[in-house]
Amino acid sequence: YGLVGSEMCIRDRARTVGELAAALKPAGRMAIYYTYGWEPGTDAETFPVETLAPGRTPLGETLEARGLAFHTQDMTSAECRLAGVRRAALEELEAAFEADGLRFVWENRMGEAQGIAQGCALRLFRRYLYLATEKM
Repeated sequence: YGLVGSEMCIRDRARTVGELAAALKPAGRMAIYYTYGWEPGTDAETFPVETLAPGRTPLGETLEARGLAFHTQDMTSAECRLAGVRRAALEELEAAFEADGLRFVWENRMGEAQGIAQGCALRLFRRYLYLATEKM
């Protein structure tokens, strides 16, 4: 397996997927853990809900365009539960982060947990594990 855990630093999804696919051994598989959905601060009413399906996310469309076969495991409910756990832990540890001079880390992690929780509440958030191979 080749594994990609985050797309946050990927500037050119098509190029990156192509390079990963080219690096696969014959019959090799690629695993990509992918988050997609509504972004806080944007209008939830206009979010294109149809793009939440695994084959319609930006990554699903890129894999398809590259000629890769894939299936997904939907990890959304687990990620939504985890967001709640993160928020609770962060609330409890806020003073410790502050004391260690890590307020910016606390704010970043709390913002992420809150954003995921909002997306989950709106049912506009998905977390998938994509498993892709070259089409036979």
